[in-house]
Amino acid sequence: MNNKKKCNSNIIYDPSKWTKTHYVQNSHNCYAYALNNVDKNIANTCKQIYSKKKTCVSLRPKPGRYNKYNIPSSKRLTCKGIQDSVFKDNESVYKLNSNNEICKPNYYKIALAVQPQKTYHFYRQDNDCSWSHKDGPKKPTQLDASNNRISDPKFANRHYNHANYSDFCGYMCVPDNHHKKTNMI
Repeated sequence: MNNKKKCNSNIIYDPSKWTKTHYVQNSHNCYAYALNNVDKNIANTCKQIYSKKKTCVSLRPKPGRYNKYNIPSSKRLTCKGIQDSVFKDNESVYKLNSNNEICKPNYYKIALAVQPQKTYHFYRQDNDCSWSHKDGPKKPTQLDASNNRISDPKFANRHYNHANYSDFCGYMCVPDNHHKKTNMI
């Protein structure tokens, strides 16, 4: 099976969407990127507070925040905890068993990995069937921690200087925002 048959994403890899202003880049993270959501309100709030704080980390979307989903901290930064939080925010998101499965029409794949009890990271499959991600305030990239192009985040090097996303959690399908809006804050 060739790579084209493993995806049906309509999402175009366009880093400029995420770097058009410093405030968008600084206030949007991997979760926003995976959902393909640029929130102008978040960017505007970042613009207001950045001169004093020099960061907008508190504004970056977090899984579960939209629906005020609270789980015990011991379960929050685990594969199940983050996935459950995504599902609470977005009931139309669903889990896949493998990267070989194809999302239904108007959906695309995302993948999740965690550094248990520390942090999480999302990847997104783009229309060319490659994968990309946006790490915190950084620019989007199609490269892993070894600077190799990501063909599957499960097998990519996820051990960065600042985090080791050692636990691969799996794949999910997300609706294209033109089909069904996704939620985050």
